Amino acid sequence: MSNTKRSICESYISNMRLYVSEKKVLFLIILGLVQVAIYLRILALDNLGLNISNFVSLFLICFVFYILSILVINRNTKSNLSIKKIFFIIIIFSIIFRIILILLKPTLSHDMMRFLWDGRLIFHGINPYLYTPESSELDALKDVAYFINYEFKHTLTVYPPIAQFIFGVAYFFADGNPFGIKLITTFFDLMNIFVLTLLMKNINPKNLLSGIMIYAWSPLLIMESTGNGHIEPIPIFFILLSLLFLVKSRICLSSVSYSSACLSKLFPILLLPIFLIYLRNFSRRKTKKFLVWFIIISSIVLIPILLSSGLNLLYQIFWYSQNITYNSSLYRIIELIFSFNSTVNVARIVTYSAFIVTGFLFLRNKNLTSFIEFVEGCLILFGLFLLFAPAVFQWYLIWLLPFIAILGINRKNVGWFYFTVAVILAYLPQFSFDYDVNSIALIQYLPLYAILILSAFTANKPFKSLSDWVRLIAKPKA
Repeated sequence: MSNTKRSICESYISNMRLYVSEKKVLFLIILGLVQVAIYLRILALDNLGLNISNFVSLFLICFVFYILSILVINRNTKSNLSIKKIFFIIIIFSIIFRIILILLKPTLSHDMMRFLWDGRLIFHGINPYLYTPESSELDALKDVAYFINYEFKHTLTVYPPIAQFIFGVAYFFADGNPFGIKLITTFFDLMNIFVLTLLMKNINPKNLLSGIMIYAWSPLLIMESTGNGHIEPIPIFFILLSLLFLVKSRICLSSVSYSSACLSKLFPILLLPIFLIYLRNFSRRKTKKFLVWFIIISSIVLIPILLSSGLNLLYQIFWYSQNITYNSSLYRIIELIFSFNSTVNVARIVTYSAFIVTGFLFLRNKNLTSFIEFVEGCLILFGLFLLFAPAVFQWYLIWLLPFIAILGINRKNVGWFYFTVAVILAYLPQFSFDYDVNSIALIQYLPLYAILILSAFTANKPFKSLSDWVRLIAKPKA
């Protein structure tokens, strides 16, 4: 082939790639606009609890367009200009989605009422770990509307110190308006996109766009954090920051960030064994340094609380673990087996013991020599907890998203990704007698377990991404 013909072919291929990339950008904008319209329709429902069927339907439709957006991103994008354009589109729509839903009333749970109440106590200089809301010592502070509607007036707060600090700051700026907490939560959520971008540039730059999309456009994340005001993005920010410092071998800063996550919400404590196993592969010194800093930071924050309010926080954590049940799977079965009357909750003891044993067996022979294996371990450990937990609220599944984003949607984690949409169905029997709790649980969990079992039996098969599966379904092999 002559140089002239070769030049013409290269120019043609370059123009075709640019054309395809531009079409992809346009298609992504259209998909983003459709999701904007859906979120506006959800906002128009006002009280989601009173319109639960419509809300769930809109959420599922939004999830379909979210998956289509991920598939568009998963197609090879080689033009640097297109990559920048797509990244810009992802960020812009991420902000728009959240601006819309920050105006939504948080009507699907009573957690916001506790956030506002604890913030009110802190603002007035009262230790929130000392009194239950119904305590007579707090009578002067009960003249607020959300106190009347709060279900758990008889319980102490279960939220750790950093979360309490956030509640106090939000109350200082917004008084009893949920907007204050939602604004802070949304800020951390957007910061998570930034930290996730830095992290993926270091460990998985090829999947940067799809990873950011998986997290930033997740309907579950947007609804439960910005929409309903749950504070999961705050501890997730510290977890992602800890992972970023870990990649850069900044062990002390990684440990401080991880400690901050645990002091924002309790779930991250599940990951401590994974961190220690991963660090053990490098040196015992790094493992000890991480553990020592974790103990120091935790002690600095928790000891004053324990001295001022005794074991109230630990007592409330125990009470929560023994009394709250919602949308469970394995616990539901274990509870049926051990349903005889007893002063001791045998079902919960068996369930938590089974989780500990399963977690130990999973971790026992793990080397976690690569960062990707470490992230997979975090995802699996969180997933196992959700399978055994007596209470699986919708916002708990937000914890899976940053790890799925880092890994990309693949055979190993597509079951957990499915769960981030299916879990929304649990709202139906919660707010309407037209739906059966057990039927909804089967719809959520049967496919999840089927996918997880299938993934386990095909563990040695070649890696397949979400877009690979779609192509195989569309063009099956002869």
